[in-house]
Amino acid sequence: MSRKLLSVPSSWYCIEEHYFISEDLSRLHKILKDDTRVKTLELLNNRDSLSYSEQLSQSGITNTGRMNYHLKILGDLITKDEETGNYSLNEKGKLDTDNG
Repeated sequence: MSRKLLSVPSSWYCIEEHYFISEDLSRLHKILKDDTRVKTLELLNNRDSLSYSEQLSQSGITNTGRMNYHLKILGDLITKDEETGNYSLNEKGKLDTDNG
């Protein structure tokens, strides 16, 4: 089986055959440097979805403003089901947690 060589801009990086733009890596670093966000991603990775109140109780956060702040930063990696209100990992979030 032969592999095609890709020509990619110098601002792109390859990690385990996935290509990322340097801005994506910078954003991912910001997301993963906080233990609360890492824990939220791990919880969502282990379950199909979590409600807002489940995330509050399992993360130990008591301040809803703080939880909203973290969910906003995680916005590129999670999605909210409008019917149930539950949060789950989107495709990018699944890719990032599989590589983590």
